[in-house]
Amino acid sequence: MRAIGIELIGEDVTNKGRIDLTLKLPNAIYVIEFKTDGANALAQIKERKYHEKYLGDETALL
Repeated sequence: MRAIGIELIGEDVTNKGRIDLTLKLPNAIYVIEFKTDGANALAQIKERKYHEKYLGDETALL
């Protein structure tokens, strides 16, 4: 992914925890949480408001 210009941030630190993987593209930012125990990754992303770290980033799509 880096070869095609995507910035990868593993264990991306926020004030409410760590995002497993953040992908920063020129026009979007993707927050990815991996789960192996059947837990709801999307619920964790929303509960901990991981997206807030990138609200001021001009590449984030809202």
